[in-house]
Amino acid sequence: MSYQEYAHLRNGGRNSRNRAPGADVTWQQKRAQRMAQATNAGSSGSDERPYVGSHISFSAPRPVHIPPQRTVSHDPPVSHKYHSPSSSLSTTSLSPSNSASQKGLYNLKRRTAAAAQEPLPPSLPKEKGSDPVPERRPDLVDVPLPWRPTYLQRRVLFAFLTLFITLGVALQAVLVHSNRTPGLGPADRPTALRYAFQMLPVAILLLVAGAWHRVDYQARSSAPWMRMARGASDAERTLLLDYVSMLRPVAVAKAVRNQDVIVACAITVSLLLHCAVVVSTALVAPKLLTVTDQAAQIKVTSQFRPGPGLPLDGTGLSLAYVAGLQEGNMSLPDGVASRFAYQRFRSGTLKDVGAQIGATVETFNPNLSCESATLSVGGIRASQQAQQLDVTFAAPGCSIATTVSGNGLLSAANEATYFLSIGRGGCGGSTALENQRIVVVFGTINIDMGSSGAGNTSVAVNGSVPQSTQLICIPDYTIKDMDLVKDDVSLVANKLGSSRPQSRRLDGVRPWDVVEGIFGSYAQAGRLFHHELSTNDSLPGFLPARVVADPLGRFVFGLRRLERGTLGTPNDYFNTATLASLVSGYFQHHASILALASLSSPADIPAKGTSTVTEDCLAAVPAAVHSVTVLLGVCVLLSITMIALVPAKGFLPRNPGTLMDTAALLGHSRPLLQALRGTGAADTATLWKRLGGAYFYTGVESYEQPNASGNGYFKIFGGPLRPNAMSPEYAESGGGGGPWPQQPWMQ
Repeated sequence: MSYQEYAHLRNGGRNSRNRAPGADVTWQQKRAQRMAQATNAGSSGSDERPYVGSHISFSAPRPVHIPPQRTVSHDPPVSHKYHSPSSSLSTTSLSPSNSASQKGLYNLKRRTAAAAQEPLPPSLPKEKGSDPVPERRPDLVDVPLPWRPTYLQRRVLFAFLTLFITLGVALQAVLVHSNRTPGLGPADRPTALRYAFQMLPVAILLLVAGAWHRVDYQARSSAPWMRMARGASDAERTLLLDYVSMLRPVAVAKAVRNQDVIVACAITVSLLLHCAVVVSTALVAPKLLTVTDQAAQIKVTSQFRPGPGLPLDGTGLSLAYVAGLQEGNMSLPDGVASRFAYQRFRSGTLKDVGAQIGATVETFNPNLSCESATLSVGGIRASQQAQQLDVTFAAPGCSIATTVSGNGLLSAANEATYFLSIGRGGCGGSTALENQRIVVVFGTINIDMGSSGAGNTSVAVNGSVPQSTQLICIPDYTIKDMDLVKDDVSLVANKLGSSRPQSRRLDGVRPWDVVEGIFGSYAQAGRLFHHELSTNDSLPGFLPARVVADPLGRFVFGLRRLERGTLGTPNDYFNTATLASLVSGYFQHHASILALASLSSPADIPAKGTSTVTEDCLAAVPAAVHSVTVLLGVCVLLSITMIALVPAKGFLPRNPGTLMDTAALLGHSRPLLQALRGTGAADTATLWKRLGGAYFYTGVESYEQPNASGNGYFKIFGGPLRPNAMSPEYAESGGGGGPWPQQPWMQ
């Protein structure tokens, strides 16, 4: 049957009805004549057939038996010339058959051709430019083909591009929200909900990577078809190319060498998405964060009460606090800072350790303003148990006469004694509260011990105060609003409030009432400490120098050592500013504790404040978010490249995804099928021997009859195929073939 007749048979339908009634009869007569000639030529019997009938598949390799001596037939030998795709004469069957009815067809001519067949030589390495690339045939029909890969269409790739951009923007938005809130929610939520938050990005990226796998697969499987549709290319990059069976990194390298940009981009995006899935497991993680609530509900539990005058601290409670702090036996109570007192407040909803709450509350701020004064000594009286100095402090507008007494002012010969005395008195002897002042003196004293009285007898003695610094101080206090932040232990921070910056005083509470409370607490010192506070012993912080102080002065030096860790040298306190800082600091400290003990009363006042809690929250991890965003950004660039390069129209008449569809596509590529004849069980090397060095491309060839319906034959064209690659019936088996993942050693 001629190739034109075969083509007419394919059309069928309407064309077959237009045939002459005797067309089938004529074809059958011609076929019977050829069969009879073949039977006569091969009458020597079926025993000379190169293989015997068997139930084995026709594609299995069989040995070719060639008699050592054979009679040469008078028939002309079979020609091995190259058959072009448009050749119209062919009597060769595309598939050998084991049917008994076909035995007579294997005549002496075919056996002679098989005997004369030489073994296929190995494919030699091609030199650049050794084989000219064939040009496309000019008679091919330029018709639109309907099929192209679904996932390689521009609208699909654009959808993936949009998805990548959306995911990148969403990740950055989540990171910004996590930093502002802060966190994405508490980490102590139910386990299932917590893992849902952590695994949600992983699940989304897994779905995206799974969807992109179809793009990856279709790009790899369609690469040979797309290259042949563009033009002639060698077999290594067309028919013999298999990206699907390669590992992805190997396939990327191969695609780059072959300049298959679409394949390289598709596989690279797939690898990047897999990396993004791995990194996304760390996108959301528990983290200790500081959570602040600006509208927290708090309660103020104390207030400063006005009164007809501050009652004296007859119990000595404030002094007990001062002594306990200096001895390290207690810490500042709630409601007192180092230099001021404040309204106590709390939050009933804040139970976490380390939580901080803030509120704007009233604070009690004592102050002591001091100025330098002169000192004049009127006389010194002394006994073995006590010493007394009659002195006068003088400053502009105020003169105060008072006494400085103690029991440690005596000193040995050639030894200087430093002393600190803090007292009180009225300017010009006035008893009015507004004229009362605190007087302070720090100096050295020399007393002639030999002239002092015996026992308790006090007599006038010779002595002097060679060096001294003295102050006259005015007490005061104010009530101010202040923004405070505290934890469950102590005050953390404070800042002057802006809502009510003006200061005020409590009704009925005068500044001198605070001073009287401080001095009054020392009246209970003997009861509190089970002994009178001695002024005879030198303060150990100044040794070897001898420094003595009255009871109040000893606590003043004690606070300085508590806060700074050292007292320095005695000569430091001859500086007026240093001495003023020493005394005013202690006054603020003791007065604040006194205000808590005597001026504060319980209250229950609701208010709004702030709460700051350090808790375990789910938060976005910046490093992981930025890493995944970068990976998605690279995917965006590669997707844009693919959109620009994918075919805009179809390049195949049907989907080559199934065996039947592939067979239908190759049905009219007769030279290629002849070259592959008998290689069903052959190894890859045999295929390379058959097709190596040839170039292939696809196209549509028009039908022979002008009135035939349809676009024409879809074929794979190419060449040059070696003559010995056109006619072998069978090839040696390559053993256990197949992709390497299906090899027994892999399984």
